[in-house]
Formats: sequence, C-alpha cells, structure tokens
Amino acid sequence: MLFVKFLLVWWYNYNKKHHMVLVIRFLDKVILKKSAKYEK
Repeated sequence: MLFVKFLLVWWYNYNKKHHMVLVIRFLDKVILKKSAKYEK
C-alpha cells in the first residue's frame, strides 16, 4: 500500500502540468453539463 502511494505521488509530480490540464478540462465538462441542465 505504501509503495502504491509512493508511485501515485511520483506519477502525479512527474505529470503535474499535464495532470492539471486534464483535471481542469474534466471540471469544465462537468460544470458545462450542470449549467446546461439548469438552463433547461
């Protein structure tokens, strides 16, 4: 379990910029879907 956590931390640090872009895009999609539902 500790080893898995270490790998996740390393992977996150290694891909931090790319990871943040993916998270922001995902959040944008979720927000757009929610706003579209509220508009209807």
